[in-house]
Amino acid sequence: MLYRLASPGTRRAQAGITVDTRVGKAVVRNTVRRRIAAALHEALLQRAPERVLVVARPAAATAGFQRLRGELLTAFAAS
Repeated sequence: MLYRLASPGTRRAQAGITVDTRVGKAVVRNTVRRRIAAALHEALLQRAPERVLVVARPAAATAGFQRLRGELLTAFAAS
């Protein structure tokens, strides 16, 4: 799930990632967080400054990097 807020007064994008314990144990949650952070960094380089919050769902635990990246880019395109 992706929440966005325009941030016209800032020069850089700000991002937050939250991964609930329902996603898995600490190792799984940290892996998901790192994958989302890498994909998010890539996506935000091409956009205007804004505030973004990504909420990982349990399905993210079994998704690979390419799938997470694709879902994130789709979420940006949809909103």
